[in-house]
Amino acid sequence: MESSQEVIHHHLLADPFMTSRIYGQGEVTNSTRNVTSTQRTKRLKASGESIQEASLSALLLSVVQEEMTHCDLVLAHDNSDLYSSVVQKLLVMLPNSRQVVVVKNPEDMLGVTWVPTLCGGYLFLFDHPEPLFTFASTHHDNWDYKGRYVMVSRSVEHITSLTVTRNGKKTEHIIGAVKGGLEGQWMVYMNMLYWGKGVEHITNWRLHRYTSQVELFPDKLSDLRGATLQVSSFEFPPSIMYYRDEDGKLLFRFGEDISLAENLAFALNFRLNFTEPADGYKWGYIFDGVWTGMMGELIRDEVDLGMANLFLNFYRYETVSLSTPFSHEKVCFMARVEPPLPHWQALAFPFHPWTWLAIFCGVIMAGPILFLLAVASGKCGDEATSLATLGFSWYYATGLHFCESQVVEPRMNSTRIFVLFLWLYTMILTIAYSTNLTAFLLVQKPADSMETIKELSESSVELAALEEGYVVVISNSSNPHVRSLTKIQKSYGFHEEDMVFERVRAGKSVFLENTGFLNYHIATRFTHRGVPSVRVMKECLTHFYIVFAMPMHSPLKKKFDHIIAGCIRAVLSDMKPKLLSNWPPPSSTKENIRTLRSASVRALSTVGKSAEVASLSVLLRVIVHQELTNCNLLLVHDANDLYSAVVQDLMLFLPNPRQVVVMRKAEDLLSVLWVSTGCGGYLLLLDHPQPLLTFANTHHHTWDYHGRYVFVSQRVEQVEALVATRNGKKTEHILGVVKGGQEGEWRVYMNMLYWGEGVRPVTTWRHHRFTSQSQLFPDKLHDLQGAGLKISTFEYPPSNMYYRADNGSLLFRYGEDIALTDTLAYVLNFTPRYAEPADGNKWGRQVNGTWQGMMGEITRDEVDIGLANLYIRINRAHILEFSAPFSDDGSCFMARVEPPLPRWQALAFPFHPWTWLAILVGLILSGPILFLLVRATTRWDSVDEVKRLTELGYSWNFAFGLHFREPQDVDPRMDSTRVFVLFLWLYTMILTIVYSSNLTAFLLVQKPPTSIQTLDDLYESGLEVAGFGALITDTSEYINKMYRRFKTLDDAFGLVMEGKAVFWASRGFLRYHIVTGLTTRGVSRARIMKECFLPYSIAMGLQQHSPLKRKFDEVIGWIQQSGILRQDVTQALRLAATTKEYGAGFGGEVLSEESEGTRGALNLDHMQGVFMVAAIGYFIAIHVALIEIFVLRALCGDRWAAEGVSEKGCSWLSHIYKLVGRGRGRRHSLSLSATTIVPTLDHRSRSANSQDVRLTAQWKSSDAEALSALLAYLVQQEFSNCHLVLTYDASDLYSAVVQDLLMLLPNPRQVVVMKKAEDLLGVLWVSTGCGGYLLLLDHPQPLLTFANTHHHTWDYHGRYVFVSQRVEQVEALVATRNGKKTEHILGVVKGGQEGEWRVYMNMLYWGEGVRPVTTWRHHRFTSQSQLFPDKLTDLQGAGLRVLTFKLAPSIMEYRAVNGSLLFRYGMDIAVTEFLARVINFTSMFAAPDDGWKWGRKVNGSWTGLVGELNRDEADIGLANLYIMITRAAAMDHSAPFSDDGSCFMARVEPPLPRWQALAFPFHPWTWLAIFVGLILSGPVLFILVKASNQIDDQTPSMAGFTSSWLYSYGLHFREPQLSVPRMDSTRVFVLFLWLYTMIITIAYSTNLISFLLVQKAPASIETIEEIYQSGLEVAGIGALITNKSEECFMPYNIGMGLQRHSPLKRKFDEVIGWIQQSGILKQAVTQALRLAATTKEYGGGGAGKEEDDTVEEAAVVALNLDHLQGVFMVAGILWIVATHVFLLEIFVI
Repeated sequence: MESSQEVIHHHLLADPFMTSRIYGQGEVTNSTRNVTSTQRTKRLKASGESIQEASLSALLLSVVQEEMTHCDLVLAHDNSDLYSSVVQKLLVMLPNSRQVVVVKNPEDMLGVTWVPTLCGGYLFLFDHPEPLFTFASTHHDNWDYKGRYVMVSRSVEHITSLTVTRNGKKTEHIIGAVKGGLEGQWMVYMNMLYWGKGVEHITNWRLHRYTSQVELFPDKLSDLRGATLQVSSFEFPPSIMYYRDEDGKLLFRFGEDISLAENLAFALNFRLNFTEPADGYKWGYIFDGVWTGMMGELIRDEVDLGMANLFLNFYRYETVSLSTPFSHEKVCFMARVEPPLPHWQALAFPFHPWTWLAIFCGVIMAGPILFLLAVASGKCGDEATSLATLGFSWYYATGLHFCESQVVEPRMNSTRIFVLFLWLYTMILTIAYSTNLTAFLLVQKPADSMETIKELSESSVELAALEEGYVVVISNSSNPHVRSLTKIQKSYGFHEEDMVFERVRAGKSVFLENTGFLNYHIATRFTHRGVPSVRVMKECLTHFYIVFAMPMHSPLKKKFDHIIAGCIRAVLSDMKPKLLSNWPPPSSTKENIRTLRSASVRALSTVGKSAEVASLSVLLRVIVHQELTNCNLLLVHDANDLYSAVVQDLMLFLPNPRQVVVMRKAEDLLSVLWVSTGCGGYLLLLDHPQPLLTFANTHHHTWDYHGRYVFVSQRVEQVEALVATRNGKKTEHILGVVKGGQEGEWRVYMNMLYWGEGVRPVTTWRHHRFTSQSQLFPDKLHDLQGAGLKISTFEYPPSNMYYRADNGSLLFRYGEDIALTDTLAYVLNFTPRYAEPADGNKWGRQVNGTWQGMMGEITRDEVDIGLANLYIRINRAHILEFSAPFSDDGSCFMARVEPPLPRWQALAFPFHPWTWLAILVGLILSGPILFLLVRATTRWDSVDEVKRLTELGYSWNFAFGLHFREPQDVDPRMDSTRVFVLFLWLYTMILTIVYSSNLTAFLLVQKPPTSIQTLDDLYESGLEVAGFGALITDTSEYINKMYRRFKTLDDAFGLVMEGKAVFWASRGFLRYHIVTGLTTRGVSRARIMKECFLPYSIAMGLQQHSPLKRKFDEVIGWIQQSGILRQDVTQALRLAATTKEYGAGFGGEVLSEESEGTRGALNLDHMQGVFMVAAIGYFIAIHVALIEIFVLRALCGDRWAAEGVSEKGCSWLSHIYKLVGRGRGRRHSLSLSATTIVPTLDHRSRSANSQDVRLTAQWKSSDAEALSALLAYLVQQEFSNCHLVLTYDASDLYSAVVQDLLMLLPNPRQVVVMKKAEDLLGVLWVSTGCGGYLLLLDHPQPLLTFANTHHHTWDYHGRYVFVSQRVEQVEALVATRNGKKTEHILGVVKGGQEGEWRVYMNMLYWGEGVRPVTTWRHHRFTSQSQLFPDKLTDLQGAGLRVLTFKLAPSIMEYRAVNGSLLFRYGMDIAVTEFLARVINFTSMFAAPDDGWKWGRKVNGSWTGLVGELNRDEADIGLANLYIMITRAAAMDHSAPFSDDGSCFMARVEPPLPRWQALAFPFHPWTWLAIFVGLILSGPVLFILVKASNQIDDQTPSMAGFTSSWLYSYGLHFREPQLSVPRMDSTRVFVLFLWLYTMIITIAYSTNLISFLLVQKAPASIETIEEIYQSGLEVAGIGALITNKSEECFMPYNIGMGLQRHSPLKRKFDEVIGWIQQSGILKQAVTQALRLAATTKEYGGGGAGKEEDDTVEEAAVVALNLDHLQGVFMVAGILWIVATHVFLLEIFVI
């Protein structure tokens, strides 16, 4: 029997293709150098094989092994002699052929499996390729557009014809082989795709090698080389807009779609050629089954790209390729703004019709009641005789209702009390009427309008749309109101757009379109002077995602999706394309081959070599096979004899060398391909490494920092020198190999990176094996082992704040950036070492080409991390690396809030100066006009007019009194003067009402002063721009010119507060300082201007090429998903608010309970102007009295006593008094208002018809050899790239098998002899790629124990092959706790025949136990089946137990009338239903058995939902389940599909009863001040009168103390007094008392109505501190969360709960991602809430009011009986008191 070495040697000599198969691709000539070309030719002729055949076979074999190693292979040929023999040869040699097809007509190609499991390789060998061309032009869905095609044909024209077929144009990778002119020569061509037309000759194949090294299948999409793509689009604002010149010529396009397309063009290097659809149909429609417009052009492949606010919908998804969404839009309704009610109807508006009826009844009944009271009381006393008549009593009561003073006063107490309450009743009525009337005149009541789909469906308005696609959405909706819109829907053409808009404006139609389009047209076409004439209805129809469209199967889609996703993450869609200049192209998926190695081949390779060469060569080959299998390999050596021999051996035996470099100087390394498409492996064999060290210290951009380096040198110091270079410090994986003390011994060292300094020994290579098993390239970033990282930062609130002790020493840092760093440090186990920039320059800027500050320290690698609200900016990208962004911000300006007008100036505020001037002119002219009318009428009419009106002075006094609403005791008698006075009443009434209303409005709500809001305003203001950082260079010219840099905030903020500058900084920084330092009593003294610029993402700064970036980005992604950062930021801001340093920075105070905009009782601050008037009145009256007493008496002498205060006397004050007059006013309010896979059967034949595995020349028939062959075959087919673990229990059979496998398989990683369960703890369960586990156990009990108890030391994603004696043992493994969660377990059990092994597969969710798959007999499978199928894409209707409970709105239950459960619905249920539909499983809902809902930890065990998942009693748990760190150890969470937070629900405190409104308008302190003024006014008047009577005793009615008090009381209640002061001093006092009481009553009446119309929000609990102080109980239905809390606290993401290590997680996460992208969940949640609102259980709970009622309450509305119940209560008291006094008068007095 031949030895294995002899067998291999025989095949080497006999067949060069077998050589290629055994030794790998490499270069075939390298492996057969001892065989000359002449000898090979002779052997080929002797064997009857042509050189052309052999060359073609070798070419195809090389292509497959290099480029299609793991691909499912299809060989198609037309049965020509040459190609048939080549196919036969390939079938023998290739391990991965799947299908062979003989093609005679196009239909033969339909049998090809066009959907490969991983990748697809297609070899077409055609003499007559017309059937292939026909197929590729007609069958567009039966083609693998991502596959790699090799076409062998007679002429290059055939290759070109394939590339121009419809399918060929969209296939990235097509190469063609055409026979050349020389013997054995084949010319290789490549399709150009977008690079050009046709094909390009790239290389030749001759003598079993390429004449030049090129990439056969390069990436043709990362750089399109300036290709022009045809883009179909049209003008559709605001997505695509046209900028035209004056002649209408198109200059350029702009808009959201255009911006993104330009970014794509810049990133992929192509040009855009825009065209509009030729047929003018815009997006297009289906006519007779054919698409028109843009869709038609895309379907016919006439354009490459389509864009125009393109919605992602099912109909387009079926016909074209759609990019990933980059935006989303709602589809809403545009309706006209209903015109307001005409102002002339305002007189009837203030009261509700029922209120008007009640007032009318009161007017009718008041007169008779007064008449009856007067007649009855007249019998007991002397009542006024005029009241004893019914007519006059009615006239008297009606006059009181109209607030007209009467000269007759009741004399009896009963009638007096009746009239007293009638005064109060009518006063409140008239105040309410006048105030609400003014409110309606000034603030238009919004007209009733449609806002919901239900209202639209019930109306008769037409629904217009410009796209018929909306009709499908409407007709297919589950909402009956939406479906009913089909009755009123009508489609218009785009050319009828103007007509549709006119119909909308006329109220005849409602227009349906996306919100962007509607808002654009509303702003540009339908807004006049800031008031739009149309609006968007509140309820919308649906929402869509916006995408780009490409022809079906376009190769651009994958690349476009990648860049669009990057643009969305980096917020680049609206920025310049230059920001994409560093866009990283995605790495290629090309993989290098892995070949079968045996111990005999290893021994053959080292024959005749020295022990050192052999040992080192084998060591490096082992390292390559174990760690660099799929890497592009680089060999660098310095021509040393030892290393040259090793390199020759490596070139002979390694399958994947890419480049060999002989290095003599540092520049030799510049030619190295440092950017590998996959991973990079670098073997550096250098005796004199100085050039390498120089290169690693100077060339920082030409180095593969992610590569794996093996440095072979003579001394360990040389390895340490490489590790200490600038590049070496940033390289994670450097392995040093140094010569040991013994022959053939090599010591292996590993760089420490962040774990320590220098290198450390790992293992030793001796006798062709490692002395100890260790990871050669471990993950050094997953755990930094407490390493200290230097972090450059500085104080920059709120990102980075310092907490200091009383003595100023720093205790700790906190803030958003610090919270993120602490979380990273906790996860990655490092220690932050903070330091501020040494030069004090904060972020730093570039000076003379050198960066200062933080930037400089990072650039010079002096620190590891930089953070301080660091913006991601293009000018920093070339000097440092940025982590993934964790927040965003923008640059804004802070300006001071202009101080409001002082409240004491409020008296002049209500009217504009020009209005005051007009009123003054009217005041001056009204007296003379009245005087002239009276004089004229007395001359021409016999009727005598009132005599006093014929005097100019009295007429003026009369008109002045009317202006001040003071009653006059004279009525005009002539019709002309009566008409004049009548209209003067109306004029003055309106004036005083408007004045009083607007005055109180100003007292209550400050008018915002004019302020700077935009950059244009800032430019016009000429203000200085202050800041303390370097100015961004691409800001406006004005900002550059006016910018001034400050070193301290105090100086900059001082200028801002003085109004001399604005401050430029980030929005977060400004908001922080405004809240903490520039807010007093809830009022901010500074504000952020509305217009900001330069939005930026915020990230950490890292050294260029820092190894930390990859891991930091990963952890930052976790942190953002968890929502932890938001919670930390909130806590930091709260902590800052409590500190002296931040909480009271610039006079900051805690926000007051009542802010300025809140409507409240009038306090002393509001009323200071009123009391100032009273004080001025007192002051002037006293001084006038002193003048009268001491000055005028001396001047006038006896004439003073004789003439008193007559007009002819010398009292100059009397004349002034007559001009001033007396007035009364009422209040008006002046306020203006503007207004969402089927598993395939494996037909690949695993080498046609189960090709034999020829690992040795012969196979024995024993069970051991059959098992070895079976396992070797499985590893080759299923575990090629997996890290392998072999576990066995040392039985004879299995030991022999393991020995065979170790000799035959290239990828064993670990061998474990298992005697007890603990032996498996040493297994490396976490593999970097995939894991393969061969378990050969006669007695598997330790394995079963391990799988039931060690749940965290198990590879649930691995592939297990369990070889055992009985199928029951396989079932036992599958039934273990770990086995139930492992997708891939294969059982191999001894069959009945010799050499027969039966294969079983676990069912996972498909059923119980295992099922037979196939049988291995005679070194092949008896039937073809997938051994490791995807068991999660289709669960085949499996029932999954889903734990849940009712928790609205996540989970709601719909029940029948009898209470039985019909179905569940809600957000969580919708997600579960989508998952069940996609993955095909059945949800079996159940509630937690112990009733604990979510559950909590009790005595170390979880209860409820979490407990059952932890115990594997349920598959899924859902109920608004928060993703929390406390639950992570007990169960797995799916990807989040929503977010939420924990808040408190408290009752809304009931409002004050409206009948208590009479006391509300004033604050208690204001009431006290008024009461004091009421008490003091009487005595002051009495003293003035007494003093005046010393001169003239002509006011006896006011000389009594009680009379003076009664007089002043009457003035306070706005009641006219019959007595008039005669002395100037008392007149001045009364004049100011009028003004004082007028303002008080106006303020009272107005604020009273404000309370009646708009309820004051009662004091309520809003913070956790208030909850604590209130002593209220905190109730809940779940376990209390134990960590920190805020007002609304702990934002959380919501996911599904799964069992720990559940195999469902991967697939669930994938489908949840699809659901979130599609927007389906939002629509489902909306439908669920609407359904809940219709149910009795959810929609009818409590006593809730409709939403419309709430809105109605806050609007200007008619006063109803509820508003005025207090008024009618006063009237009721009136009747009761008057009746009782009347009874007392009759029966008692």
